[in-house]
Amino acid sequence: MKKLLTILSSLIISTSTAALVIACNNTEKPAQDKPTNQTKPINPTDPKTPDSKSKDESNESTKPQNTTPKKPIPSNATAKWNSIFSDSPTGDDINLNPSSEAIEKENMRLEAIAKEKIKEAKERNLNIHKQNIYVLENEIIDLKSKRFVIGNEYSKKEKELEEKTKKILIEAENNLKTNKEVLDSKKQVNEHKLNYLKKEVFGKDNIRDKVKKTKENLKELKEWLVEAKELVKEYTQEESKHNEKVLKATDLQNNISKIISELNDTRKLAESISEIETKIQSVEDSFKKEIDETKKWLPELDAEDKKIKEMKKELLSTYDVYDSFVYNNRIENAFQLEYITSLDDDIKNNAETRKFIEELQSELEKIKKSLIEELKIKKDKADQAKNKVSSLEASLKEMMSEKNELDTELNKINNEIVKIKRDLADFRNNALDLEEEIEKTTKIETKLSKELNEYETDLVKLSDEKAQIEKELDDLEKNTEKTISEAMSNFDEQSQNLDKEAYEKEKSIDLQISELEKLITKTKEVISEIEKQ
Repeated sequence: MKKLLTILSSLIISTSTAALVIACNNTEKPAQDKPTNQTKPINPTDPKTPDSKSKDESNESTKPQNTTPKKPIPSNATAKWNSIFSDSPTGDDINLNPSSEAIEKENMRLEAIAKEKIKEAKERNLNIHKQNIYVLENEIIDLKSKRFVIGNEYSKKEKELEEKTKKILIEAENNLKTNKEVLDSKKQVNEHKLNYLKKEVFGKDNIRDKVKKTKENLKELKEWLVEAKELVKEYTQEESKHNEKVLKATDLQNNISKIISELNDTRKLAESISEIETKIQSVEDSFKKEIDETKKWLPELDAEDKKIKEMKKELLSTYDVYDSFVYNNRIENAFQLEYITSLDDDIKNNAETRKFIEELQSELEKIKKSLIEELKIKKDKADQAKNKVSSLEASLKEMMSEKNELDTELNKINNEIVKIKRDLADFRNNALDLEEEIEKTTKIETKLSKELNEYETDLVKLSDEKAQIEKELDDLEKNTEKTISEAMSNFDEQSQNLDKEAYEKEKSIDLQISELEKLITKTKEVISEIEKQ
């Protein structure tokens, strides 16, 4: 802009100078007057590439100080001198009273000088304007180059926008492909499980029918058991008609069976004393070793703390405020203040480690105490069982002896009683078998019912999972379409914004180029006018 203002000012000055040249060409020749130096241009210079200083100097050099030469007014002393030496034999009157030929010659000389100066001014103005045209043309080239750079810049931005959008689209497609593969795989597994449940569990094997049949079988077994118990009751009533010995023998048999069972359990528990004692000792040794191992760490920490505190005390005793910021030969914590801080951190870390060790020891003691108490409870039970074995054996021996006596005595009773007992035993055994069968069938029915409930739960869960997978697939496709749509919409919007922004900048540059071209045309017109003069 500064160059343009300089060129415009030079155009105005050149126009004024051209008018002056025309005026000088039309001025009548002065008679008997000496031109003064007031019409001579000051310091004419050759045109150069104009900057703000050179242009101002060039423009100033083309301005005459006065537009119209003035006739000098002679002083009174000069008039007196001319009157005294008008006919001087010394020749002093020659210059003071020139002849008409001399005056004509002088006028011609002055006219030639004026024409030469006008020619120089004209050439100087032409050179300045040509140089201005050169500057303007270079300015236009710079603007066109700038326009080209802007075009490339916005082409690059548009390409980056395309790459960014393309990346988003590729990522969306890859995301769709990856997630769809995962969901399709889940859907395939889900459908496989559903088909298995529908075809195998609820179709071919039909677990519902199995549960139904098992329940019917269980109901039938319970009815048979009721009948068997009624027979047992009936024969028991027949048996109760006999003497107390038969009842006593029966009671003895039951008691013997119980004692035998209890004796077996008690012996087994008593035999575990040694094993329990071994476990107690093992727990004691194991935890003692762990606790002793952790106790070894505390003296090491105490020694390390003592050493650190001595080092800190030594550093603090020689502490200098400037030494805190002077580098020493340490690679880490190179400054004294940093080193003291690091020692404090080490003490703090050791305190935390000590606290952790103490907590660990406490926790180990608690675990040890809990395990040993549990084992001691078992050992107490085993000791009690060991002491109880002898009494149980004595009771069993006594009952067996009494039972043998009763059996001998009962053998003497008639066959009817024997038959009643035999039949009663059969009925009881039959009832026991039925109870065992009912127990087994009940377990089977419970298991099948549980499986049925689990399968039905799985069926509902798999059906819900299938619906969720299908929903996720649908959402995935919709979200992908939305992402692609938004990416394309953003691309169109940003692309239009880039085009608009580039257009505005290029339009601004084109307007500047147009103004410069107009200025060049105007300058050429001025040059043409000057050349015509």
